[in-house]
Amino acid sequence: MKELFTIQRISKELGVPESTLRYWRDRHEEYIPTQGTGRQRRYPIEAVAVFRRIAELAAEELTADQIAERLALEFTREITIAEDNSSSAAATVNVVEALRQIAVAQQEIVRIVTENEELKAEMEALKTRVEKQENAAEERDRKLMAVLREVQEQKQRKSFWQRLFGR
Repeated sequence: MKELFTIQRISKELGVPESTLRYWRDRHEEYIPTQGTGRQRRYPIEAVAVFRRIAELAAEELTADQIAERLALEFTREITIAEDNSSSAAATVNVVEALRQIAVAQQEIVRIVTENEELKAEMEALKTRVEKQENAAEERDRKLMAVLREVQEQKQRKSFWQRLFGR
């Protein structure tokens, strides 16, 4: 059987006040394994290692949030499942609600992605249309300039007799 520790014993072993350990326990409870509840709560050796690491991080003057981030990287989270049927029913309702919200979010994501693809296709069609119009305008301008040049050349190429008689 594993050896279990009390807050008082952990406090003496680490040289940290009990109140500080309780604060850390409450703040980082998902990383601290426990057995029992209330005054009968005991901690396995793994919890002592977590408390020791928290003490080291606190000595480095990290904030509680920074300590939580480090603990998330270094330790597994402890999940306590309540044996009370009312709380498990509430947890089931919470899980069902969370799943429903996830499904709604997924549908919204699919809708947004589809709309995005449609907008991309529409944008490509508009780009193609604009390019065709620009090409047509350039071609029209080239033909117009050619006709204008031809008219100018014809004006300059009046026949000898037209120049002679001034018409």
